[in-house]
Amino acid sequence: MRCLIMQEARELSLCQTTEELKTWNLNERQQQLVDASGLGNLKYMGDLAINRTVLRVFCEVWSKETNTARFHDFEMAPSLRDTAYILGIPIIGRAVTTGAVLNMSSEELLLQYLGRVPGSKDCRGSRVKLSWLHSKFSQLSAHPTEKEIACKTRADLLY
Repeated sequence: MRCLIMQEARELSLCQTTEELKTWNLNERQQQLVDASGLGNLKYMGDLAINRTVLRVFCEVWSKETNTARFHDFEMAPSLRDTAYILGIPIIGRAVTTGAVLNMSSEELLLQYLGRVPGSKDCRGSRVKLSWLHSKFSQLSAHPTEKEIACKTRADLLY
């Protein structure tokens, strides 16, 4: 799977691959946390193929004003149900949210939820490089604390 970034000029650029996701193993406690979040099926999305041409065209017809794709005679928007079907994640139950984060910088969010902040070479603006996530969070220490388990599980989901 590849990470695609939509830039201001509506361009798509390849960021990094997530091939190393297969080497990122979760322990039993981490897997329980992921399953409890309802996002466990995302782990199996690693082999999803992204058609860049279709995605580029879709982005070109996307309207920020209406949050729909505008075609000749109609508009279309993926629904929550469409997203749930494609990703295999539930759309019932409690909402998955971090709460109010509007007044927090990306550095503050990373520190709060991952326990560390990347250096300037490991991020682009508020985007974190996948290689940094993998190098810092893919392995647990021999005797991890609950905080380490939580932070490394969040990093796995972000990855």
